[in-house]
Amino acid sequence: DDQYPDSFPYESWLKERVVLAEMNFGTTLSSNSWINTGDHCAWSGITCNAEKKVTTVVIEDFGIEGTFPQSLSKLSELTTLTTDGNSLAGTISDGVCNKNNIQIVGDETNCPNNVGTDGCCAAVRLTDPSPYLINLVSSEMNIDASDCSLLPDLERNVCNFMKDDENHYVFGDDQYPDSFPYESWLKDRLILVRM
Repeated sequence: DDQYPDSFPYESWLKERVVLAEMNFGTTLSSNSWINTGDHCAWSGITCNAEKKVTTVVIEDFGIEGTFPQSLSKLSELTTLTTDGNSLAGTISDGVCNKNNIQIVGDETNCPNNVGTDGCCAAVRLTDPSPYLINLVSSEMNIDASDCSLLPDLERNVCNFMKDDENHYVFGDDQYPDSFPYESWLKDRLILVRM
């Protein structure tokens, strides 16, 4: 700590650095060279406030694997957590979910609440949309005649959202050129719909 001025909140900064290091080494983040010797407030996806407390962790689409980092609950000022697009096992802890004013975007496998329902995650990304949902918007299927009740709870709300006439444009492909990677884009769009 000899490189920091006396006024630097070194102890709390160090504790939060340990939490991020645990996340790094407990997942495959370490293979992305995410951690480095510099101030962790400058690491990719990390934002801190003026007191050097971590407020934002965005590790969206990093493709990381491992166990969902439960120690994130120790980040006392965390207000934004985005972890979707990864392959993390386990659910987001109550300690994180119950933080004041926190906004969480996560994968269905990690979020305690379903797509389109109130709960821990403000937005839930479906990790693997069902063929029914994919066909519903990428084929000649009549969206209005679709039977959303056929779907499991997790996807029923997305289906109902799609049936609303006002939302049809969200999924249409007529506005894109032939070269547009519509199928892969569509899958991502389905999993990112925020109800």
